[in-house]
Amino acid sequence: MKPLLNCLLLFAALLSNTISSAQETASLITEDDYNRIIPFLIKEDWKETEKISLEFLKRFKGANEMSDDAGIIRYMYLTSVSGLLGNKEIDKEAALKKLKGFEGKNVITPYNMFKKGGMFNYFSLDEESKNWLKCSANDKATTIYAFETFEMADQDMVTNYQQFEGRNMRVSAIIKSIGASGYTMPRLDIRFTNTDIWDMEE
Repeated sequence: MKPLLNCLLLFAALLSNTISSAQETASLITEDDYNRIIPFLIKEDWKETEKISLEFLKRFKGANEMSDDAGIIRYMYLTSVSGLLGNKEIDKEAALKKLKGFEGKNVITPYNMFKKGGMFNYFSLDEESKNWLKCSANDKATTIYAFETFEMADQDMVTNYQQFEGRNMRVSAIIKSIGASGYTMPRLDIRFTNTDIWDMEE
């Protein structure tokens, strides 16, 4: 199964744990909400995903703005905007305008596999910069959506990366900066800080 589709299906299949936990704290996102948006993520319908995720994201205000659910929805929104940019449905200026004010906010990614030398839609390692990377692309790996750099909260995740090889995981992080580059292949350049493992398959 292709990495992007695989991670989205894993995300859908394992949402029950997130929902069950979130229900204990009166979640602003319901199981029906997730069931509404996930089909558009899987189809890579970024226009509809952006519309719905922004609708959901507006529910989170004040203390709820940095909740786990907000982080999950915020990453969906980032993904949709990067998809629209990569597919040239919007330009770089429009993409950055949509993401204005996102720096300093949290995200939680869907499941992705770690492969040290992985290419598209894998967490990988840049030994020189001591960061994790992810080149987000469409399911066919023909269009790049974003270059993502993850500054790790614990450098043990860099020095002992072997423990993560071949494992699916979700990470939590804080958005440090968002830029856009490329002409023939426009994409987002997103840097995250304080990155940590949020959940990992056994």
